[in-house]
Amino acid sequence: VDLDQVAQHLKARIEELSWAVVRVDGTRAVIEVVEKGAVTPPDQALCVHLVARKSGVVEQVIPFQGEPLVKKGDVVQAGDMLVECALRYWAGGRPAVIPGMPLPPREDLARTVVAQATVKARVAYRQYYEYPEVELVKEPTGRRHVQWVLNWNGRSILLRGRGPVPFEDYEVTTRTISPGQWRNWTPPVEIVIREVLEVSTRAEPVPVEALTERARAAMERRLAWMLGPNDRVLVPLKAEVVQREGGYVGILVTVETLEEVSAPLEGPMEQQAGDRVG
Repeated sequence: VDLDQVAQHLKARIEELSWAVVRVDGTRAVIEVVEKGAVTPPDQALCVHLVARKSGVVEQVIPFQGEPLVKKGDVVQAGDMLVECALRYWAGGRPAVIPGMPLPPREDLARTVVAQATVKARVAYRQYYEYPEVELVKEPTGRRHVQWVLNWNGRSILLRGRGPVPFEDYEVTTRTISPGQWRNWTPPVEIVIREVLEVSTRAEPVPVEALTERARAAMERRLAWMLGPNDRVLVPLKAEVVQREGGYVGILVTVETLEEVSAPLEGPMEQQAGDRVG
């Protein structure tokens, strides 16, 4: 008898076992086991609701599982319950419908499910951008100063271009030359070429149209990051200059989208969104 196979068979057939070993003591087989830790069930059954992940006006509700708590035209805020995981019914059957009077809440629990639905809402965005009317533009003058630096064994030796940089305003580009590896060894030496380019700075006014287009492009990048594959823009982006003082231009960008706004939330079945209207 293969004792290891017997132990594996015991763990496979008995789910309550986390460890088992079989040994032979004379003419007697001894089996030692360790039970899995007891799982204490929660006091309240948990289920998965759907809540709003952002504010908007509900445009479409298609429930698959659970009880929808909102309908088209409802205004929801981030965190509001959209679909309850527990299907509920009225004790004694559906009550009589009296015009102008809301139905009483459904008290009795039918069953617990994981809420699934498509809830689309119109979401409005307002984003404020501010840009300077004048920008500093740097242009190279054509003058340059080149330095060659030898880095060897933790030391730096200036080979070419001694002395301070002769320019007041400049930009620096660097390029490193290394001899590469030899077998599995890298020589501790490299040459760094520093090219210092002189630049001149001038102030250039920026047209308001260019700043407006810059704000639109910034909002488009933000939407591309936030919107899902099935979300879409309902009202095109609108950029409007709302402030112009102190050398700065303030631009307000607005847009309206149609988005899937539901997100899962695990919680007790008793977590309700208040009385519902049937």
